[in-house]
Amino acid sequence: MFKVRVIPCLDVKDGRVVKGIKFLDLRDAGDPVESAIAYGRKLPGVRPGPVLLAGQSRGGFLATHYAGLKPGEVMGVVNFSGGWYPYGPVTTPYYANAGRSATDKVPQLWLYADNDRLYDEALTREYYQAFVEAGGSARFELIHGVPGDGHLLRLYADRWRPIADKFLASLNRQRH
Repeated sequence: MFKVRVIPCLDVKDGRVVKGIKFLDLRDAGDPVESAIAYGRKLPGVRPGPVLLAGQSRGGFLATHYAGLKPGEVMGVVNFSGGWYPYGPVTTPYYANAGRSATDKVPQLWLYADNDRLYDEALTREYYQAFVEAGGSARFELIHGVPGDGHLLRLYADRWRPIADKFLASLNRQRH
């Protein structure tokens, strides 16, 4: 089974990872997803090969997008409440592009809550529809009963863990 590794937060400015001291004299250090993957690959016990990406909100969208750009490097994606901007005409085409790029090469699990303050059910289903119609492969799950703001779904593992465990087990079977 998979071993859980937590990768520390990267400092990001204008969509790029930056390095500096106390946020002074910042210099560009690259793409945030690639930087996180590169860091994770250096951790003890991490096997070489494709990675599992998980992200929340913009991180969920970026994981989906990255899997489309580099499907050979990603074994799967778990997208928690993924989105970039809560306005379909602006963001839905980005999901379609990610679906065209990913085709059915990278299995994805999309987890959303029915009470998300940023991304309502209609919008998340619009994202999903654009993604799969363009060729992407994802399982969409709308979770009910998340306390407070459903955008924080990832904090309530009791709501999504059984679904994620099945998804992760399917990835493990695909690897063998």
